[in-house]
Amino acid sequence: VLPSLFAEDVAIDEIAGTLIWRQPGDVVNVVSDAIRVRSRSLEATGTLEMVIQPESGVESADIAGSWSLGDVNDAKALLPTAILRPKLTRWLQESLRAGRITRGDFALQGNLADFPFRDGNGVFRASASASDVVMRYASQWPTLTDVSADVVLDGLTLSTRTNRGLSGDIPFQNSFVRFNDITSGELLIDTEGSARLSQLRAFAADSPIAKVLGGQLERMSLEGNAAYEVQLRVPLKQVRDFEFSAELETNDGSFALDYLPFNLTEIDGLVRFDRGGAYATGVTGRLLGGDTTIAVSPTSDLTSLLIEADGMLSASDAVETFEIPIEGRANGVTPYQARLKLPRRKPDAPLDATRSPITVSLTSDLQGVENDLPCPVGKTAAAAHRRLVFLSMA
Repeated sequence: VLPSLFAEDVAIDEIAGTLIWRQPGDVVNVVSDAIRVRSRSLEATGTLEMVIQPESGVESADIAGSWSLGDVNDAKALLPTAILRPKLTRWLQESLRAGRITRGDFALQGNLADFPFRDGNGVFRASASASDVVMRYASQWPTLTDVSADVVLDGLTLSTRTNRGLSGDIPFQNSFVRFNDITSGELLIDTEGSARLSQLRAFAADSPIAKVLGGQLERMSLEGNAAYEVQLRVPLKQVRDFEFSAELETNDGSFALDYLPFNLTEIDGLVRFDRGGAYATGVTGRLLGGDTTIAVSPTSDLTSLLIEADGMLSASDAVETFEIPIEGRANGVTPYQARLKLPRRKPDAPLDATRSPITVSLTSDLQGVENDLPCPVGKTAAAAHRRLVFLSMA
């Protein structure tokens, strides 16, 4: 029965212990209270009790023990391909790159003909404490490194809640990772933590978030700290149909974009991402020397990401930022609207390979600002221009 379950022939390098068998009639009872098995870097010790029928084989089994594995690559030969879908088997074989199992426990009770006990008519449970694991769980997301985890296989459910490691440069701890049914092969991940925004930028550059941001991360600089949460669902039978949502919350962030003469600082708020785009409302910050409110959304045709800001701009800050040659001749404060449009491009394409360029505009009617310039540009604070474009870049 057992050889038919595994991906490859399993060579037993050593088996030691005491086996006792009795044959009351046609039935054979096999018992051992101490047996040791070694295969490659796998070492296992345990107890077993089996009832074997001459016609049907193992009628019932009660096996329990502990195990360790010096190299997780040796586990690839032990995958139960009889119950795993081919794509899940391939994923397990390709995703595990390195690591070891320092200790594991296992228990199996029931008729092996009913394995894997879908109807609850048996017990199959295994646990493992893994360390130094390297895993590429999805090609679109950063590799996991330096992973330590306690993993439990209970029936057909594989999960871990006690773990730590690095995803790219982002530290994680006690993430929720689960296959509800290893035969269906749907991977669920829910992880949260905190990191520097520069680390999160590097993580985003190696993930689908880069596409959501228009593939323009190379032009962005982020500083400060943030809390994050990422939820991911990957159906292994069709990995391109993955779903994700991510949240990023900061209260001291700063954002800069190449070529812009001003930065957004003291960012306070939450931004959410999914495959459709990035979204935010009510985020606050400091821009052009004053307080501002920011909103983020995809454009209606989903070809670009739109960042909009509303704030107040003083005449002195405008003169200094945009190098307007009227220093000392204007004063007051006026409301403005800023708009940054980031078109999408493939992350590996040249920066200029977009359907349209990055566009930036900052407009105001200058109501609240006065200057003593001669007509026709001179104005009082109460007067308003219909629309004045301070900045327009492409």
